[in-house]
Amino acid sequence: MMINKMSFKNIGLKFSFIVFTVFLNSCSVFGEWWYDRLDLYLANYFFEYAEFTNDQKYYIRKTTKEYKNWNSNSELPKLKKPFY
Repeated sequence: MMINKMSFKNIGLKFSFIVFTVFLNSCSVFGEWWYDRLDLYLANYFFEYAEFTNDQKYYIRKTTKEYKNWNSNSELPKLKKPFY
């Protein structure tokens, strides 16, 4: 009887570890996917609330892409530093 309880406990721990690992990886994948589309999201956000000329749309797309690049190169390394 004691062996069965121990084996169930081990199975529970292994299952919990597997679920945690999958969850952690899925968050990482989703976060990376979302961040890769951040500039498109920001540009489209502005386009929903007003009408812009083609020149203005070009400027908005350019600015949001520059913001994403700045954030990737300047700010994200600061956030990653404590984790390494």
